[in-house]
Amino acid sequence: MIKQSWIEKGYADEPIPAGTNLAKEIRKMCKEKNAVILAHFYTVGAIQDVADFVGDSLALAQKAAKTDADIIVMCGVNFMAETNKILCPDKTVLLPDLNSHCSLAESCPADKFAEFVKAHPGYKVLSYVNTSAAVKALTDVVVTSGNAKEIVESFPQDEKLIFGPDYNLGNYINSITGRNMLLWNGACDVHERFSVEKIVALKAQYPNAQILAHRKRHSSRNAEVMPRKEIHTCSARRQYMRLQRMCLHAPQHNGETLQLPEIRMAFHRRKPRNSSKGSETH
Repeated sequence: MIKQSWIEKGYADEPIPAGTNLAKEIRKMCKEKNAVILAHFYTVGAIQDVADFVGDSLALAQKAAKTDADIIVMCGVNFMAETNKILCPDKTVLLPDLNSHCSLAESCPADKFAEFVKAHPGYKVLSYVNTSAAVKALTDVVVTSGNAKEIVESFPQDEKLIFGPDYNLGNYINSITGRNMLLWNGACDVHERFSVEKIVALKAQYPNAQILAHRKRHSSRNAEVMPRKEIHTCSARRQYMRLQRMCLHAPQHNGETLQLPEIRMAFHRRKPRNSSKGSETH
């Protein structure tokens, strides 16, 4: 029986008997049902520890495509589960929290994006992988932050291109390729919260620290990466946790701790941001 409260919350919320070893029981159930757990970097450590694979959305999609499991449990946000289902149509894909929204994906509603594309005939459409399945259906090429530059440069210099949904990533790619892509004005709420002032203050406090910034940062917040003895990250706390595990030898300082709230539970439980309109800025 499915409870109404489950539907409203987007997940089953029931008491767990005292003394239950959740990690052990989860792994036992995975074995019984031939299920695999994929966890995004943004999930809490306890979920990463129980997962079969941990990575970014692209890496997890690649794992999903190769798995022989019957069930894929995608511990991430909606578009990740959709992507897994696209790649594995014959498998059962479970999203533990149906209300786990990605603010970037939701900054690009498919109906509005369709209008934007229609208003610019003759353009090829490139979309960042962090988009809904409906937006991907309107797209000619899906890119990642890692291969966007290479894919953009594979088009003739005079090719008319639309890039969405992440304005910051598209603007960055324009700046390093000399292209003039038409950009959809979308953004990740979390990444938008980083301030230049806080980063400058932390740099003053830790002058020898290397600053790492994701390409989805606003261009004014990016910094040249040079080898240093310390690491300063400008990303979400869960990525910082992963970095801690990978770079145990280096002191690390996370700017997010000064200005961003904890990303609650395993997912972003944020209300959809207001619909963005396409930007005519090239």
